[in-house]
Amino acid sequence: MRIFAFELIILLLWKNQRNSFVNLLLARNVDYNYLRLYSLDRIEGVNLTDAHFVLPKDFCAKEYFAEYFGIVLDESVPLQRIVLRADKCHQHYMRTLPLHHSQKEIYACDDYADFELALRPTYDFYMKLMSFGNMIKVLEPKSLQEKIYKWLEKTIEVYK
Repeated sequence: MRIFAFELIILLLWKNQRNSFVNLLLARNVDYNYLRLYSLDRIEGVNLTDAHFVLPKDFCAKEYFAEYFGIVLDESVPLQRIVLRADKCHQHYMRTLPLHHSQKEIYACDDYADFELALRPTYDFYMKLMSFGNMIKVLEPKSLQEKIYKWLEKTIEVYK
C-alpha cells in the first residue's frame, strides 16, 4: 500500500468512453506539487491533518480538463495540434463520435477524412489511438506519429 499526502480540490463523477461512471478525487499531491486524479474505489483509508488548502477562486474544473483526452493528467505535456486521418469506413465514426470536444474536420474525400484536435496527449489518448488499428493514422505531430509507430513495432515483436 502506498501512502500519499494530498489536498482535496474537487470530487468528480466522470463518464468514461464506455459510458460508465467513475468517482474520482482531484487533489494536489503535497510531496510533488502536482494535480492528480485518485479513484475513490482504490483509496483504502484517509487521515485528516491540520493542513489547509485554499482553492484558487478562478479554478474551473471544466477548463482544467478541457485540454486532456480523459483522466490521465500531465501538466508537463504541452497543448498540441494533432491531425488524424480516418479511413473510408472510420471517418463516419469520427464524425458521429468525436474523440475530443476540440475535434474539427479539416478535409474530406471519398477515401479518407482528416480531423484536427487540440489537446495534451497522454497515455489514455495513446491507448485510444492504438485501439483503432489501421483505421486511423496520426499525421501530426511527428513526435506522436513516431511514438505510435514504436508502440506498434513493440506489439509486432510480442507476436513473433
